[in-house]
Amino acid sequence: MVKMVKVIKKNNKSKKQSKEDAKFNLPNSLTALRLILAPIFMILLLNNKYVIAFAVILVASITDFLDGQIARRFNMQTRFGRFLDPIADKVFVFFAIVSLLIKFHFPLWIGIVILARDIIILSGGLLFFYKKKQKFLVPNIFGKTSTLFQLTTIIVYIVASVKGYYALWIDILLYLTVVITLLSGIIYIFEGYMILSRRSEKRFGKN
Repeated sequence: MVKMVKVIKKNNKSKKQSKEDAKFNLPNSLTALRLILAPIFMILLLNNKYVIAFAVILVASITDFLDGQIARRFNMQTRFGRFLDPIADKVFVFFAIVSLLIKFHFPLWIGIVILARDIIILSGGLLFFYKKKQKFLVPNIFGKTSTLFQLTTIIVYIVASVKGYYALWIDILLYLTVVITLLSGIIYIFEGYMILSRRSEKRFGKN
């Protein structure tokens, strides 16, 4: 009888958790807005609407800061939100980099490095979400820094291209962005491998 009561309580807790995770609250809405802004930014940039495009990327950056702050401060973190937030960052960067490659002849090899890293992480995130893992790849310091450098590089490169301005420090910024992007990618891949390995060991036992 006691065991049955525990099972019922566990099922109720699981249903409550599932309902909570599915909730589309304010932080998740802000994150979703960033996803919507990504193709809008690309369209504006390709149509020479630079001022509006700058406003869009500014709004996207603000939502990136606010969604996490609100979720933590008001205890509104959900499993869906932890999955969606890094996805939104990478989708926005993806559209922005593709825009730069098309419009401003952004260095192809740098674009490939950034896009390849984000595609790998996106694939890993989808795998974790599909398997309904409770533990996600939490953004590390290199991940957060790489996003900051990528957005900064995007803005600087657009302004420099429109103004016809060149300086050595822009090249330095590009190389720093590549290095930090690669480091964050390697760390994410390692962390993901370790999590999946521990899961496999618990399931099948150590050899």
